[in-house]
Amino acid sequence: MGWFLDNKNNLRRENAATHPSMIAKGAVTSTEEDYIERLRSENTRLLAEHKILMDNKNLHTLALENEVLAAIIDGHLFKERLLEIVKIVLFTELDTFLDNRFTKGSKYPDERVAEVKAKLDTLNNSPEENHGK
Repeated sequence: MGWFLDNKNNLRRENAATHPSMIAKGAVTSTEEDYIERLRSENTRLLAEHKILMDNKNLHTLALENEVLAAIIDGHLFKERLLEIVKIVLFTELDTFLDNRFTKGSKYPDERVAEVKAKLDTLNNSPEENHGK
């Protein structure tokens, strides 16, 4: 006989051979065997249910439908983001154009056209040097 603390930290006197702390490691009691057997049967049941669900054609159809819908939603979100970027770029360019139009006057568009023409004139447009581009 020995003194042990139970789950509620009360001091109790028990037979050392039956106390859980004194059972040799690796020893399996009948309650543990029952518990292990219940776990194995539950595992077998769950595996059987999983197999039934995986073999269900309706499940595969729904999964494919969900993937298609997710791709469509991603496409719409991408389109919305792209439209926002285009709007920002266009409004930025428009703001710059209008700012320069009103600060530099009516000659601003003519200056821009002249700049672009000058850049085009500086490029060598011979196909041999541009590799056919």
